[in-house]
Order: sequence, then structure tokens, then C-alpha cells
Amino acid sequence: MPENASGKSDFDSRVPVYDYTTQNFSESMEPTVAKNDIALIRREFARTDNEIYLIDIEGYAFIRRIVFGDERLVLRCDCPNWPAHVVTGAELDYTTVLGKVVGWVKP
Repeated sequence: MPENASGKSDFDSRVPVYDYTTQNFSESMEPTVAKNDIALIRREFARTDNEIYLIDIEGYAFIRRIVFGDERLVLRCDCPNWPAHVVTGAELDYTTVLGKVVGWVKP
């Protein structure tokens, strides 16, 4: 693979900085992130509405777009067949945004 001036391959320069990966097991984010794609997750991130995040709700992990609000999160899917989910009240106590999806690759 050709190297650039920094000694890294061109592939390395195109891959965003990430902390860990997870596999997307549903079609909820298609066509953006396909089922079985590997999501690249960054632990530290600025909260930006309508970006894609990895979320844990009561031990279940989801990849969704989030709109951050006061005392609520709106979780949206890119697939029109999947409805939005609003997290409020006690459910917020069991919800953690684990990281921001900064990229994805085909397995």
C-alpha cells in the first residue's frame, strides 16, 4: 500500500480516530450503516444533534441518531420502517451514551 509523507498508508490517513468497534446487528440505520457493518466508536465526543451514537439502555446496545434535549433523548433510525424512541423519566437513569460513531466499515 502506498505511504504518504507521514509514513502511514493512504488507508490509515482516511480512517478516523476511534477507541473501539462494535458490529451493527440490525437494519435500523440502513442505508447509512448497514446490518453487520463494523462501527468505529469514539468514547470522548461533543454532543451534536442528529449524529450517530452507540447507546446502552438497560444493558441493550443500540446504534441510533440522537437529538439531545432537556430531560430527554430522541433516538432516531435512518430506516423509515423503524420508529423514533423518546427516552424520558426513569428510563434516562438506565441509559448511557457510550460513544459517537465516527465511521463504519464493511466486514
